[in-house]
Amino acid sequence: MTRPLKDFVLSVRNCDTKAQERDIISKESAAIRTALKDPTDKLKHRNLVKGLFIHLMGYPAHFIKSDAVKALASPRFFEKRIGYLVLSVLLGQNDDMLTLIPNSINNDLESGNNFVVALGLTGLSTIGNADMYRTLLPQLEKSLQHQHTFIRKKACLAAVRGIRLDPSFAEIFVPHISGLLSERSHAVVISATSLLETIYNVSPDMILPNSKNYVQLTARALRALLITSSSGQHDIAGITDPFLQVRLLRVLRLLCINPHQHVPQYTEIVNDVLAQVISICGASTTKFANSPNAVLYECVHTILTISTDPPLRSHALNSMMRFFTNKNNNARYVSLSLLGRIVDLDRSVVQKHRSSIINCLGDSDESIRRRAISVVSDMMDKDTLPDTFSTLLMHVSRSDSSTKREMTEAVCQICERHSPTLRWMIDAVMQILSIAGQQVPETTTSSLISTILAAPSSQHFAAQRLCTYLLILRSARAHALVKKREDPSCRFKLADDSYSLTLFTTGTTGSFSEANSTSFASLFSKSAEMGQDEFPLDLPPYFCKNGQPGVHPLLSLAAMKGVPVLESDEPILRVCVWAVGEFSEYIVTPPGTEENGVYVMEDGTEQFVPVTGSDLVDVLSALLPASIDQHTLASNHLLSEIILALAKVMSRPFADASLVSRTRSIIEPFQRHMNMFVQEVSCESNNIADQSSMLGALLKKMPPLVAKEEGRPVNMLLNRHDQSWLKSDDSDDEDEPQEMPTQTLPKTEETAEGDLLNLTALLGATTQPTQQSFADQLASILSGGAQPTAPTTQAPQMDPTEALISSIMGSSSSTPASHTPLPSNSGSTSTFQPLSSTVGPRLTQPLSLGVKGGIAIQIECQYPSFDPSNPASRSRVSCRFLFTNTTDSTISNFVLKTSGPTYLQRQNLPPSGDTLFPNSGNTIAQAVRFINTTEMQHPTIFKARIEFQRDGQAVIEDFDVNELPV
Repeated sequence: MTRPLKDFVLSVRNCDTKAQERDIISKESAAIRTALKDPTDKLKHRNLVKGLFIHLMGYPAHFIKSDAVKALASPRFFEKRIGYLVLSVLLGQNDDMLTLIPNSINNDLESGNNFVVALGLTGLSTIGNADMYRTLLPQLEKSLQHQHTFIRKKACLAAVRGIRLDPSFAEIFVPHISGLLSERSHAVVISATSLLETIYNVSPDMILPNSKNYVQLTARALRALLITSSSGQHDIAGITDPFLQVRLLRVLRLLCINPHQHVPQYTEIVNDVLAQVISICGASTTKFANSPNAVLYECVHTILTISTDPPLRSHALNSMMRFFTNKNNNARYVSLSLLGRIVDLDRSVVQKHRSSIINCLGDSDESIRRRAISVVSDMMDKDTLPDTFSTLLMHVSRSDSSTKREMTEAVCQICERHSPTLRWMIDAVMQILSIAGQQVPETTTSSLISTILAAPSSQHFAAQRLCTYLLILRSARAHALVKKREDPSCRFKLADDSYSLTLFTTGTTGSFSEANSTSFASLFSKSAEMGQDEFPLDLPPYFCKNGQPGVHPLLSLAAMKGVPVLESDEPILRVCVWAVGEFSEYIVTPPGTEENGVYVMEDGTEQFVPVTGSDLVDVLSALLPASIDQHTLASNHLLSEIILALAKVMSRPFADASLVSRTRSIIEPFQRHMNMFVQEVSCESNNIADQSSMLGALLKKMPPLVAKEEGRPVNMLLNRHDQSWLKSDDSDDEDEPQEMPTQTLPKTEETAEGDLLNLTALLGATTQPTQQSFADQLASILSGGAQPTAPTTQAPQMDPTEALISSIMGSSSSTPASHTPLPSNSGSTSTFQPLSSTVGPRLTQPLSLGVKGGIAIQIECQYPSFDPSNPASRSRVSCRFLFTNTTDSTISNFVLKTSGPTYLQRQNLPPSGDTLFPNSGNTIAQAVRFINTTEMQHPTIFKARIEFQRDGQAVIEDFDVNELPV
C-alpha cells in the first residue's frame, strides 16, 4: 500500500540532495505501478494524483496514462474527475492514447447526471483534438439545448474551442447563436458572445446575414442589465455584471462595422443604449473604482468607433476626460491607449485633448510617458506641429536619462513626418540635437542627412544653416574657454551631463555678466519662424568682442585650437561637419561678391559673414586633436568624418594648390593613428589627392540614400503623402540652386568579378588605352601612391576592373590573367582557361565537389601570384563556385553562405543569378575571395551552405571544402 499524497510531498520537500529526491521518487513510482496493477484497489485516484505530481516534478510518469483512461469509465465520479485531470496534463494533441477516449466522453455526454455531462464537456474542451470533435459533434450540439444553464454554458465554450481547432465546425453552431443571446442567464450570454466573436473572426460571412438580429439581441441584453435592479451575485461597485457589459459592448463594436466597406451600420439601434451606458457609468459616485471605469472605457471606445451622432460623440469625449483627471496611473494609461486606437479613425477628436496629452509627457510614470509620446506622434500634422514644438522640446530637455533617448528619437520622427517644410525640419532637428546631446540615436542623424540629400533644392540653405550652427557651437565653446583663462575665479561648467555653457562667477558680476545663463540651445530658439532665410540666427553680444583684425569673430573663435570636443557635441558635429564637407561650394564666398557665406544677427542688425575655403579648413582642423596621441572625447567615427570633410573641401573647384597642400599636411599625421579606420581614411585621402584629375570624380556629392535601418526608412520624408516641398520650399526663390543634371553613364559589359562601381563609365573612358591608364591610377591609389611598373613584354590587355582586383589581391606579376565573363543563367559551363605559366597568376581546372540536394557543385580557384615553391603565395585566392541543377524541378531563391576559421578573411561577391532551371538548363556562378592571414601555416579550409526552394519547400545543404585545387 502506498502512502498518502501529503506524506509523499513532505518527504520530497525534505530532501537535502537531488540524489535523495530521485531515490524517493523512484521508490514511490515502483509502489504506484504495483498498486495500479491491483484491480481491487480503491485508492487508484490517489495513486493517479501522485503520478501527476511526479510528472510535474519533471520525472517520467507515462505509466499512469492507461490507468487514467480506465478511470474515465469508472462509475465513481471522483475517479472520473481525476482521470480527466491527469489526461489533460499528460496527453498532447497528437498522442495515440486519444483514440481510446472518445467513447468514454460520449458516454459521459449522454449520462443522466448533470455533473458527469459537465465533466465530459470540460474534458472534451481540454484534451480533444479536431478528430475527436468531429466524432462528438452531435452530442455537443445536443448539449447546447440542454435544460440546465451551466451545461449550455460549458457546451458553448467547448464549441469555441472546437472552432479554433477546425473553422469548418462554425457553420454547425451559427443557428444556435440567437437562442443563446436571448438567455436570461448571464453565464450563457457571456459564453454566447465568445462563440459569436470566434465565428466572426474565422468567417465573417456566416454572421453578416443575421448581423442586424444579433445587434438587436445584444442591445436588448445590454439594456436589460441597465434597467434591472442589481443583484448581490452580479453587482460590483454599483455596476451590474461589468464583465458581461464589457463583452456586449465589444460585440456591438464588432457587428456595427461592415467588414467589407468599413463603414458604421445599425447605429440607430444602439445609440440609445450606448448613451444610457455612458450616463450611468459617468454618474457613478465611486469614480475611482475599476468596474465603472472599465465599462465607461469600452463604451467610449465603441461610440467613437461606430457612432456618427455628434452629440453622443461629444458626450463620450467629455466622459473620457474623467480618466485624465484621475490620480490613478492605470486610468490615465488606458485613456491614452484609447486615444491611440481612435487617432486613425478621427484625428480631430484627439486634437481636442492635445494639451492634456502633451502634459502626460512630463508624467513621473515611465509607461505613461511612453504611451503619450506614441499618441503625440500619431496625432500631429504639419499644421499643429509648429505650435506645439516648443512644448515638445521642453519635455525632451526635462526627461530623465532613462527615457531621453527614446523621447529624442520620437520627437525627431515627428518632425521628419509632419514638418511643414524641409527647412523648418532642419532647424527643428538641430534644436533637438543641441538639447539631447549624446542621447541622440544614430538613426536620427542618418535620417537628417538622407533627407537633405533627397531634396537638391534645399541643399544650399541646409549647407549655410548647418555651417552657421557649427560656427556658433565652436565659438561658444571657445569663448567660454577664453573667459576661464582670463579669470581663474570663473568656474566653467562644461560637463557632459549638462549641455549648458553657463559661466558661474564667484564674486561680483564683473565683465562676465553678459555670458551668464547663456546656453547653446537658446541660440537656436530665438527665430520667429524657423526655416526662413530672412531671419538668420541671433548671436549673443560677446561673440562680437573677440577675434582677429580682418576676420569675423565668429570665424576666429570657431577656428581656435585647443577647444575641447565634448561627447555631447558629437551628434550635432557629425551633421554639421558632413554638410560643410559635402556642400562646401555653397558656403565659400567667391571673391568680390556677397554670395554664399553665412548670415547672423548682431545687435538686431543682419550681418553678412564671408567664408573662404581657408576658413573652412581652419574650422574643421580645429576639431582635430593637436597630436595623434592626444586623448580626446571625440569618437574615432567623428574623427574620420572630419578628415573626410577636409578631403572633400580640397576636391572642390575653389580649392587652389596652396589650400590642397595645407589640407594634406593636416591629414598626413593621422596616417599613423592607432585606429585602423581613421588611418585608412587618412591614407586614402592623401593618395587620392595625388591624382588631381580624379579628385573631383572620386569625392563628388553623395547620391540620395534609399536603404533602411532598424526597420524604418533612412529617409522618412520620402514616405510622406505630400512630397512636393521636397522639390522646392519656395517656388519664387530665384537664388535657390537648381538640381544638377545627372550624367548618363554608358553601359559596359559585366566583368568576371562584376564591375560594381563602373568607374570607367564614370570618367567617360571609351578606348582600351584610356581604360588601362585608369586602372593604373586606381592601383596606384590603393598601393600607397607608387606608380605601376610598365610591362616589358607584350601582354594581353586587361579590363580596368580586373586590374583593380589584381592590385587589391596583391598581384606582383606584370602579365595579367585572361579575362572571361561570368556565365549567365543561360550558360551551362565555365570558359575559364588555366594559365600555362608556373610562376605568376594561375587559374585552376574546375574540381567537382559532388552533388548536394540535386545540385552539382564545382569549384575553380584563381591565385593572383602563384609560386609552386612558395606555399605562402596561395594565401590569397579567389574561388569561383559553379552550381548546376540536375533535377527535373526549377530551383529558386538560391543563396550561398560560407564560414571558416578566424584566421581566414573572406568576401562573398554577388552571384550571377538565383534561379536554376531543370536538367542543367543553366549555371549559377559566384566568386568568394579568401585571404589566409597565417601565410598558409594553417590550411585554407571552410564550410559552405546552399539554401534554395524547390517545389515550394525550403532546402538547406551543407558541404565542406577541405582542399583547394592548385
